[in-house]
Amino acid sequence: MQMSSVRRAILASALTTVVMPAAAEDTAVRTFFRRTIGLTEAQIAEVDAGRVVTRQLPGADKPEMAAFGAVRVASSKDTFLQRLRDVTRFRQGPPSLQIGRFHTPPVPEDLDCLTLEDGDFDAARQCKPGDCDLKLARSALDAIKSLGRPDILLVDLRETSERAKHGTISGALHAPYPGIAESLKPGGMLREVAAATGRRVVFFCAFGERSAMAVAAAKNAGLANTAHIEGGIDAWKKVGGPVVTG
Repeated sequence: MQMSSVRRAILASALTTVVMPAAAEDTAVRTFFRRTIGLTEAQIAEVDAGRVVTRQLPGADKPEMAAFGAVRVASSKDTFLQRLRDVTRFRQGPPSLQIGRFHTPPVPEDLDCLTLEDGDFDAARQCKPGDCDLKLARSALDAIKSLGRPDILLVDLRETSERAKHGTISGALHAPYPGIAESLKPGGMLREVAAATGRRVVFFCAFGERSAMAVAAAKNAGLANTAHIEGGIDAWKKVGGPVVTG
């Protein structure tokens, strides 16, 4: 995968496509829009009307902007998923420099078409806060500096299988994202731990999407002293952050 060495602001977006859900699913989607993303009733009505609605999410890095988008399409769920899974055709275009599909199980030859420029390796080795030619999140660099601090509570939002495969950050509390709303309610695990210890909650996931939404959900639930690692565990590893397995 080629990477540009030009400094630039990156828009990290999470696009949700609402595919004409059943009544129970529709209620869950609307609750998610209100409580986690913070959409207003007027914005939800715009989604119902088939228009694209976006909302900027909290971001720790000033050069970056995390955004959420939603649009309703008139399609069956099966048809939509079939088209979405056709990754090669779905992702073709200027934003995707290179793309392909892994075999099941994956084989080394799957990566033959991907390339890295030699200069990217040199840029990664020389990268440091304030002077980096690659897009690496400052929040990941800052998180490494705060590792072990008693006032910071790292929270891993990934699933158990992701942690087993890619490792995690030492001392991180495991709170999978699907249960984040319950955990943030009065009496919930994260809310009680944060209240009892006064520690700042720093969320992270694989690439930063779930953690950005977790910050929005936390602030909506009244837990203001929160942040997340932009770019997730992927960015953490790129800046030399240590991981543990097992």
